Amino acid sequence: MKDQSKNRLAPWFSLFVTLALAAATPAAATTVRMQTSLGAIYVEMYDDIAPLTVANFLAYAASGAYANSFIHRNVPGFIIQGGGFVWDAALGPVAITQRAPVVNEFKRSNLRGTIAMAKLGGDPNSATSQWFINLGNNAANLDSQNGGFTVFGQVIGDGMQVVDAIAALRTVDVSASVSALASLPLVSLPANNVIGSANLVMLSSLSAIPTTNQALAAGWNLIGNGTGTPISPSSTFGDATRVTTVWKWVAAKASWAFYAPSLSDGGASYAAGKGYEFLSSIDAGEGFWVNAKDTFTVKLPAATALNSGSFQGMAAGWNLIGVGDSPTPGQFTTAAGGNITTLWAWDASRSTWYFHAPSLAASGALSSYIAGKGYLDFTASGKTLVPGVGFWVNKP
Repeated sequence: MKDQSKNRLAPWFSLFVTLALAAATPAAATTVRMQTSLGAIYVEMYDDIAPLTVANFLAYAASGAYANSFIHRNVPGFIIQGGGFVWDAALGPVAITQRAPVVNEFKRSNLRGTIAMAKLGGDPNSATSQWFINLGNNAANLDSQNGGFTVFGQVIGDGMQVVDAIAALRTVDVSASVSALASLPLVSLPANNVIGSANLVMLSSLSAIPTTNQALAAGWNLIGNGTGTPISPSSTFGDATRVTTVWKWVAAKASWAFYAPSLSDGGASYAAGKGYEFLSSIDAGEGFWVNAKDTFTVKLPAATALNSGSFQGMAAGWNLIGVGDSPTPGQFTTAAGGNITTLWAWDASRSTWYFHAPSLAASGALSSYIAGKGYLDFTASGKTLVPGVGFWVNKP
């Protein structure tokens, strides 16, 4: 068996570049998960830009105020809105008890995918519980009226697919009963014209995502997102004094996605010029490279873990992934369907590869092969594919 894997991996490192322009250091951002009846929406909070607004929103969430609430307004092409009402089986819509209004902190434009606070007309400092997600670029309208509507977060991952699905729903006008419900979105028509929770876009929960610390070594680190929560590169790795570049392999296109915190646009223009994609999100089960300038620790999601069985549909060729169930390479191979040629994990502290090949393991030749090539042995080291570890899988 020829050791072609190492030769195929090496050229990829020639793509990595060092970019060293000055940039501000962002604060770590909170990510929240909105679980709706049409799917989960993940939102990255702008903790450093609108701290009072974020704190207000998280306080409502932590108190359980948003549990069993629903999307009560849908204006296609403009916004969807929630945070106003919960559904009571006996009473119907019940207004959420409001905390003291929060001071307006308008600084970011109301662009597509941003989340902002609703407020009373003519009072910039009147935001309480209600929020909305912009469906389009509403800057010309919302940035200039009533002191500007405070944007305090951004939908990340594939959350806008859920938002757009909500925006595509039919609406009904029940403002005769509750004045705020003039454009209420429905997932289904009610029987006998009596609306219930089954007809609404319900939010069963809205909560901050727990995090775990991930240590990075100076140089190249191969990390994995083994959770169901997307990671925002700009938030997590946006410190240009510590991070040079972040890279994700897009298996379906056999190409790289790229992010550089030192560049004003995060590297979008550079990526386009080199034929890469711009790296805006690291989604569930994806692995990625971080080129660190020094040793430091970042916070990664510690939410629902992905098990190895989730990867049975891997594409043929090279896949860069991460899992959440700590399997050995052999256990991962079995759970992922067994059809794997090689598996590689990078040891940043030693700048060396861990290697596994199921065919060599089955023939009893794996240990001698590893020793001859100077790789690291998963089995001899007792190493598993723990959460936070990224690894390459070559599938025929």
